[in-house]
Amino acid sequence: MALHITTSSPRASKIRGHSVPIRLSKIIRQGEHHYAGKACKLLRQIAVTYGMDVLWITCNPDNWPSRKTCEWIGATLVEIVDLPPENYQYKKGERRKCRYRWILY
Repeated sequence: MALHITTSSPRASKIRGHSVPIRLSKIIRQGEHHYAGKACKLLRQIAVTYGMDVLWITCNPDNWPSRKTCEWIGATLVEIVDLPPENYQYKKGERRKCRYRWILY
């Protein structure tokens, strides 16, 4: 799962457009405690502090724990996109990504 920050907030201009990886899949497998979702909700507070109102989250289509987490936090699946061949994830063997939109307000 990865967050992609896009905002017009001047306070967040230093991080705008960067992907922030969240690697909590090992914790998720320990049980249905929603640790990844709770971590996302903590990140939400930080994003709102920096004036952001939307975060984009991507994950692999076959990564059901991440997709479930996206739904649990209230993000909406917008589309599943094909990665372009020049993308570094494509070069690592990944071909598609789910794009979730998380409205923070």
